[in-house]
Amino acid sequence: HKTGDLRDIIDRLLELTGLETGYHAMHPQPIDLSAVVAAVAAAADLPTGVLLHTDVPAGLLVNADPHRLRQIIDALLGNAVKYNLNGEDIHLAGHGRDAGVVELTVTDAGLGIPAPEREQLFSRFYRADNARHSAVKGVGLGLTLVRVLVEAHGGTVTVDPDHRPGTRIVVRLPACTAWSASRTGATAPPQHRSTALPGGAPGAVDPLDRGARAGVF
Repeated sequence: HKTGDLRDIIDRLLELTGLETGYHAMHPQPIDLSAVVAAVAAAADLPTGVLLHTDVPAGLLVNADPHRLRQIIDALLGNAVKYNLNGEDIHLAGHGRDAGVVELTVTDAGLGIPAPEREQLFSRFYRADNARHSAVKGVGLGLTLVRVLVEAHGGTVTVDPDHRPGTRIVVRLPACTAWSASRTGATAPPQHRSTALPGGAPGAVDPLDRGARAGVF
Protein backbone atom coordinates (compact mmCIF):
# COMPACT_ATOMS: atom_id res chain seq x y z
CA HIS A 1 0.00 0.00 0.00
CA LYS A 2 2.83 2.37 0.92
CA THR A 3 4.56 1.52 -2.34
CA GLY A 4 1.42 2.45 -4.27
CA ASP A 5 1.10 5.73 -2.36
CA LEU A 6 4.71 6.61 -3.12
CA ARG A 7 4.18 5.80 -6.80
CA ASP A 8 1.14 8.08 -6.87
CA ILE A 9 3.16 10.92 -5.34
CA ILE A 10 5.97 10.45 -7.85
CA ASP A 11 3.49 10.38 -10.74
CA ARG A 12 1.86 13.58 -9.47
CA LEU A 13 5.23 15.32 -9.13
CA LEU A 14 6.19 14.30 -12.65
CA GLU A 15 2.87 15.61 -13.95
CA LEU A 16 3.36 18.92 -12.13
CA THR A 17 6.86 19.28 -13.53
CA GLY A 18 5.65 18.52 -17.04
CA LEU A 19 2.92 21.15 -16.76
CA GLU A 20 5.19 23.80 -15.25
CA THR A 21 7.85 23.32 -17.92
CA GLY A 22 5.37 23.21 -20.80
CA TYR A 23 6.14 19.58 -21.63
CA HIS A 24 2.45 18.76 -21.21
CA ALA A 25 0.78 21.16 -23.64
CA MET A 26 -2.72 22.57 -23.21
CA HIS A 27 -5.19 22.12 -26.07
CA PRO A 28 -7.84 24.77 -25.36
CA GLN A 29 -11.11 24.87 -27.27
CA PRO A 30 -14.61 26.22 -26.65
CA ILE A 31 -16.16 24.06 -23.92
CA ASP A 32 -19.62 24.39 -22.39
CA LEU A 33 -18.94 24.41 -18.67
CA SER A 34 -22.42 23.13 -17.85
CA ALA A 35 -21.78 19.90 -19.78
CA VAL A 36 -18.52 19.22 -17.94
CA VAL A 37 -20.12 19.97 -14.56
CA ALA A 38 -23.03 17.67 -15.40
CA ALA A 39 -20.58 14.87 -16.24
CA VAL A 40 -18.65 15.42 -13.01
CA ALA A 41 -21.88 15.42 -10.98
CA ALA A 42 -23.14 12.23 -12.63
CA ALA A 43 -19.91 10.39 -11.82
CA ALA A 44 -19.40 11.86 -8.33
CA ASP A 45 -18.83 9.41 -5.50
CA LEU A 46 -20.59 11.17 -2.63
CA PRO A 47 -21.07 9.97 0.93
CA THR A 48 -24.58 8.84 1.73
CA GLY A 49 -26.75 11.78 2.73
CA VAL A 50 -24.58 14.45 1.09
CA LEU A 51 -26.15 16.40 -1.77
CA LEU A 52 -24.20 18.00 -4.60
CA HIS A 53 -25.98 21.14 -5.84
CA THR A 54 -24.95 22.37 -9.28
CA ASP A 55 -25.85 25.70 -10.83
CA VAL A 56 -24.33 26.46 -14.22
CA PRO A 57 -26.28 28.09 -17.07
CA ALA A 58 -26.33 26.15 -20.32
CA GLY A 59 -24.13 27.65 -23.00
CA LEU A 60 -21.55 29.13 -20.60
CA LEU A 61 -18.44 28.74 -22.75
CA VAL A 62 -14.88 28.63 -21.48
CA ASN A 63 -11.69 28.40 -23.49
CA ALA A 64 -10.15 25.27 -21.99
CA ASP A 65 -8.56 21.90 -22.57
CA PRO A 66 -11.50 19.52 -21.98
CA HIS A 67 -9.43 16.83 -20.27
CA ARG A 68 -7.68 19.31 -17.99
CA LEU A 69 -10.89 21.19 -17.17
CA ARG A 70 -12.46 17.94 -16.07
CA GLN A 71 -9.36 17.24 -13.99
CA ILE A 72 -9.63 20.63 -12.26
CA ILE A 73 -13.29 20.18 -11.34
CA ASP A 74 -12.87 16.57 -10.24
CA ALA A 75 -9.96 17.56 -8.00
CA LEU A 76 -11.83 20.45 -6.36
CA LEU A 77 -14.94 18.36 -5.79
CA GLY A 78 -12.84 15.52 -4.41
CA ASN A 79 -11.19 17.91 -1.99
CA ALA A 80 -14.57 19.31 -0.88
CA VAL A 81 -15.88 15.80 -0.23
CA LYS A 82 -12.72 14.77 1.58
CA TYR A 83 -12.78 17.62 4.10
CA ASN A 84 -16.57 17.80 4.42
CA LEU A 85 -16.42 16.17 7.84
CA ASN A 86 -19.84 17.47 8.93
CA GLY A 87 -21.69 15.79 6.05
CA GLU A 88 -23.13 19.06 4.75
CA ASP A 89 -24.16 19.66 1.14
CA ILE A 90 -21.63 20.76 -1.48
CA HIS A 91 -22.26 23.44 -4.11
CA LEU A 92 -20.68 23.66 -7.55
CA ALA A 93 -21.58 26.77 -9.56
CA GLY A 94 -20.44 28.63 -12.63
CA HIS A 95 -21.30 32.12 -13.88
CA GLY A 96 -20.04 34.75 -16.26
CA ARG A 97 -18.55 37.60 -14.24
CA ASP A 98 -16.38 40.28 -15.77
CA ALA A 99 -16.01 40.65 -19.52
CA GLY A 100 -14.09 37.68 -20.84
CA VAL A 101 -14.11 35.75 -17.55
CA VAL A 102 -16.06 32.72 -16.31
CA GLU A 103 -16.08 32.06 -12.57
CA LEU A 104 -16.37 28.53 -11.18
CA THR A 105 -16.91 28.01 -7.44
CA VAL A 106 -16.82 24.87 -5.30
CA THR A 107 -18.27 25.44 -1.84
CA ASP A 108 -18.43 23.23 1.24
CA ALA A 109 -19.19 23.69 4.94
CA GLY A 110 -16.38 21.44 6.08
CA LEU A 111 -13.08 21.85 7.89
CA GLY A 112 -12.20 25.26 6.43
CA ILE A 113 -8.81 26.97 6.03
CA PRO A 114 -7.33 29.11 8.84
CA ALA A 115 -6.98 32.68 7.57
CA PRO A 116 -3.20 32.96 8.09
CA GLU A 117 -2.63 29.85 5.96
CA ARG A 118 -4.78 30.62 2.92
CA GLU A 119 -1.96 32.13 0.85
CA GLN A 120 0.05 28.92 1.19
CA LEU A 121 -2.83 26.58 0.39
CA PHE A 122 -1.82 26.04 -3.25
CA SER A 123 1.88 25.51 -2.50
CA ARG A 124 3.47 22.13 -3.12
CA PHE A 125 3.20 19.70 -0.17
CA TYR A 126 1.39 22.28 1.98
CA ARG A 127 -1.47 21.20 4.22
CA ALA A 128 -3.25 23.50 6.62
CA ASP A 129 -2.61 22.93 10.30
CA ASN A 130 -6.16 21.77 11.03
CA ALA A 131 -5.98 19.29 8.13
CA ARG A 132 -2.70 17.82 9.37
CA HIS A 133 -4.22 17.27 12.80
CA SER A 134 -7.39 15.66 11.44
CA ALA A 135 -7.91 12.03 10.52
CA VAL A 136 -7.95 12.97 6.81
CA LYS A 137 -4.92 11.71 4.94
CA GLY A 138 -3.14 13.71 2.24
CA VAL A 139 0.22 14.97 1.04
CA GLY A 140 -0.63 18.47 -0.21
CA LEU A 141 -0.37 18.09 -3.98
CA GLY A 142 -3.98 18.13 -5.19
CA LEU A 143 -4.56 21.86 -4.93
CA THR A 144 -1.08 22.55 -6.29
CA LEU A 145 -2.05 20.63 -9.40
CA VAL A 146 -5.28 22.64 -9.63
CA ARG A 147 -3.33 25.90 -9.43
CA VAL A 148 -0.84 24.83 -12.09
CA LEU A 149 -3.62 23.67 -14.44
CA VAL A 150 -5.67 26.85 -13.94
CA GLU A 151 -2.64 29.09 -14.50
CA ALA A 152 -1.76 27.10 -17.64
CA HIS A 153 -5.17 28.22 -18.96
CA GLY A 154 -4.41 31.85 -18.14
CA GLY A 155 -6.71 31.78 -15.12
CA THR A 156 -6.52 32.19 -11.34
CA VAL A 157 -7.61 30.15 -8.33
CA THR A 158 -8.18 31.63 -4.88
CA VAL A 159 -9.91 30.99 -1.56
CA ASP A 160 -12.91 33.20 -0.77
CA PRO A 161 -11.85 34.92 2.49
CA ASP A 162 -15.43 35.79 3.42
CA HIS A 163 -16.93 32.31 3.23
CA ARG A 164 -17.51 30.45 6.46
CA PRO A 165 -17.98 27.89 7.74
CA GLY A 166 -16.01 25.69 5.39
CA THR A 167 -14.27 26.64 2.17
CA ARG A 168 -15.16 28.22 -1.14
CA ILE A 169 -12.59 27.84 -3.93
CA VAL A 170 -12.95 30.37 -6.76
CA VAL A 171 -11.56 29.58 -10.21
CA ARG A 172 -11.56 32.26 -12.90
CA LEU A 173 -11.00 31.10 -16.49
CA PRO A 174 -11.03 32.85 -19.87
CA ALA A 175 -14.50 32.93 -21.37
CA CYS A 176 -15.16 31.93 -24.95
CA THR A 177 -17.72 34.00 -26.86
CA ALA A 178 -20.38 32.46 -29.07
CA TRP A 179 -18.68 34.20 -32.02
CA SER A 180 -15.39 32.46 -31.23
CA ALA A 181 -17.15 29.13 -30.80
CA SER A 182 -18.85 29.43 -34.17
CA ARG A 183 -15.50 30.03 -35.85
CA THR A 184 -14.05 26.88 -34.31
CA GLY A 185 -17.10 24.72 -34.99
CA ALA A 186 -18.06 24.10 -31.36
CA THR A 187 -21.43 22.41 -30.92
CA ALA A 188 -23.93 22.99 -28.17
CA PRO A 189 -24.02 20.26 -25.50
CA PRO A 190 -27.14 18.96 -23.76
CA GLN A 191 -28.99 21.51 -21.64
CA HIS A 192 -28.11 21.53 -17.95
CA ARG A 193 -29.85 23.37 -15.16
CA SER A 194 -29.48 23.63 -11.40
CA THR A 195 -29.65 20.16 -9.86
CA ALA A 196 -28.99 18.36 -6.61
CA LEU A 197 -27.62 14.81 -6.70
CA PRO A 198 -27.71 12.64 -3.57
CA GLY A 199 -24.75 10.76 -2.20
CA GLY A 200 -24.95 7.02 -2.69
CA ALA A 201 -26.82 7.33 -5.99
CA PRO A 202 -25.32 5.38 -8.90
CA GLY A 203 -23.36 7.57 -11.31
CA ALA A 204 -23.53 7.40 -15.08
CA VAL A 205 -20.55 6.19 -17.07
CA ASP A 206 -19.02 9.36 -18.45
CA PRO A 207 -17.08 9.48 -21.74
CA LEU A 208 -15.00 12.42 -20.43
CA ASP A 209 -13.82 10.41 -17.43
CA ARG A 210 -10.37 9.28 -18.60
CA GLY A 211 -8.78 8.81 -15.22
CA ALA A 212 -8.66 12.56 -14.70
CA ARG A 213 -9.68 12.50 -11.08
CA ALA A 214 -6.94 13.62 -8.73
CA GLY A 215 -6.26 10.92 -6.19
CA VAL A 216 -3.60 12.58 -4.03
CA PHE A 217 -4.28 15.67 -1.90
